[in-house]
Amino acid sequence: PSSRVYLERDIYLIEELASLDGYDKVPVKTSTRRIMDRHEYRIRKLCADYLVSRGCFDTLNYSFIDPIMMEKLGYKDEAPELQMIRLINPQSSTMSAMRTSLVPQLLQNLAYNLNHGERNIKLFELGKIYHKTKEPMHLSAVLTGQNRDEHWQDKASLVSAAYVKGIIEELFAMYNVQAYTAEQANLPFLSPSESAAYVLNGTPLGFYGKLTASVAENFGIDLIDLKQDVWLLHVFVDNLVEITRNSQIVYTPISRFPAVTRDISFLIGNSIRFSEIEACIKSIDSELIKELSVFDEYRGKQIPEGFRSLSLHIKFQDKEKTLTDERIDQLVDSVIKKLMLTWQINMR
Repeated sequence: PSSRVYLERDIYLIEELASLDGYDKVPVKTSTRRIMDRHEYRIRKLCADYLVSRGCFDTLNYSFIDPIMMEKLGYKDEAPELQMIRLINPQSSTMSAMRTSLVPQLLQNLAYNLNHGERNIKLFELGKIYHKTKEPMHLSAVLTGQNRDEHWQDKASLVSAAYVKGIIEELFAMYNVQAYTAEQANLPFLSPSESAAYVLNGTPLGFYGKLTASVAENFGIDLIDLKQDVWLLHVFVDNLVEITRNSQIVYTPISRFPAVTRDISFLIGNSIRFSEIEACIKSIDSELIKELSVFDEYRGKQIPEGFRSLSLHIKFQDKEKTLTDERIDQLVDSVIKKLMLTWQINMR
C-alpha cells in the first residue's frame, strides 16, 4: 500500500511476520558475547575506591621487573615467584622479566618517597601479575608512618597491626565475605609473629604483615633510622571476584529487644589466635552471642612466660524476647567452662 513505502525488500516482510509470531521464537545461531564482566569490574573498582577512602594513593608501575627483586624479597630455590617469564629482547636488565608480585615495585616506590623526605606514606597498586599459564589480578598496598593526618584535637598514631588488619577485614565485610580463617602468613618478607593470611574453604583471600628489617634493607629502607614499621597488605582480587559472584545480600530486621554486654578476662597462651577463641565461644550459642571484641591485651611481669591476659566484651541479644540476668549468667558460665576445657585458661 502507498502508506507503507518503506517496504522495499523481502527482509521487511519477514520482520513483519516475526513481530506477529514473536521475536522470541526466532532461532539464535550464536550466543551474545559479553563486552565486559560487570561483576569483576565492580569488585575491582570498589577495592581501589575503598583504599583511596582510607588515604592510600594509587600507583602504576611497569609489568616488567628485574628478577633480582624477587630474590630481594627472600624467595629461594623453586619458589613459584621465581619461575618468571623472561623477555627475549628486554629494554634493560632491570626490565627483563614479567612480574610475579606487586610488592617489589611498591617497596621501590616507598624507598623513593622516603628518600625525598616523606614519612607518612600509603601506596597501593591494582594490577596483574604474570605466570606462564595465567595472569591473575592482585592488589597490594604498603603503609608506614601515621595512620591519618595530624589534628590538634585528636592525635594521630602510627600504622599498626590492628590498623592494617582492620582495613583488609573491612574490605571483606563490604562484600559480605565471612567464615574465613586467619592463619600465619608464611612469607619470607613478613614477620612471622606479626602477619596473617586469610583463607576461605582452601581459597586464599589475602594477607597482611610487617616487613622484616632484612628485606627492607634490601630495598634501601633502614628501619632503625626510619623509627617506624612498614606494613603490607595484599588481596587476591580474582579469588574475591569468584567467591562473591553469586552472593546475595540478605536483610534482617533489627531486634526490638535490648542487647546486654558482659566482660571476661583470662590468661591464655600466646599461640592461640583470637579467631579460634571467637569460634569456640560462638559455638556455645551462635543465636544469642552476637559479637565479641578485645578491649585489652596485656603482657608483663605479672603474666607467666608464653601467656597473655585477654579481656573481651561479649554481646548477647535475643530476637524474640528480653534476656534475663539468670539466662545471661548461664551463658557466661558456659563460655568460661568451654574455654577452660579447651585451653585450660585461668580467669582473672
